[in-house]
Amino acid sequence: MSAAPKPDAQPVRVEKTDGYAEIVLNRPHRRNALTLPAMTALTDAFHQIDGDDQVEAVVLRGEAEFFCSGLDLKEIDTGQPPTATWIGVHRALAALDVPIVCALQGGAINAGAALALACDLMVVGDGAYLQIKEAEMGMTPPVNATWLALRYPAAVGLQLSLSCRRFPGPDLVRLTVALESVADQDVLTKARALAAQLASYPGRGAALTKRALCDARGENIDQFSRVAESARSTRRQP
Repeated sequence: MSAAPKPDAQPVRVEKTDGYAEIVLNRPHRRNALTLPAMTALTDAFHQIDGDDQVEAVVLRGEAEFFCSGLDLKEIDTGQPPTATWIGVHRALAALDVPIVCALQGGAINAGAALALACDLMVVGDGAYLQIKEAEMGMTPPVNATWLALRYPAAVGLQLSLSCRRFPGPDLVRLTVALESVADQDVLTKARALAAQLASYPGRGAALTKRALCDARGENIDQFSRVAESARSTRRQP
């Protein structure tokens, strides 16, 4: 009998600096793949930030220069995906008024892509990539589908989710998914500078502007749950 995997001491870290916070996916030995404890810790991190008036922006990144390789398939059964827990992560993320900057280093795959797409602004490395490949695995991508439907034109969503290709930084800028593509070694510096800029706006200007835009297009956590549940229900049964 194989030994049960040891729990990670701290699968998600929250680091605060002047005006903004960094939420760090901290499982570098698994390219920051997500487990149930990591999802719970990520939800807790978003709730923590939501209740902190000193935080005006967030940088979301992965440890060791890789954003997130998706679900940890050594610990999660894809036949019984943790849908409620995973949607809970995104409900907490969607409830944040402060803008979230994705620092996309290395790669963002499947569930990792969903986290990247959920961010409000993305700084990506020229050699980094985003990949949604659930379709070629015979799965529907409920959370990716949700963010793509809420925030991007249909053509962009179809290209990202049906081609199952890796889309590198320059392509993500071309598709207006990313704000800018920079040299790989500069991603974190640029993302932090952007978060500091957002945090410097007086009167919570960044948060108020984000919320006004979300309200204007009808983006809220109830809509998120409805779209995600609809997409999940279409998953092909064996």
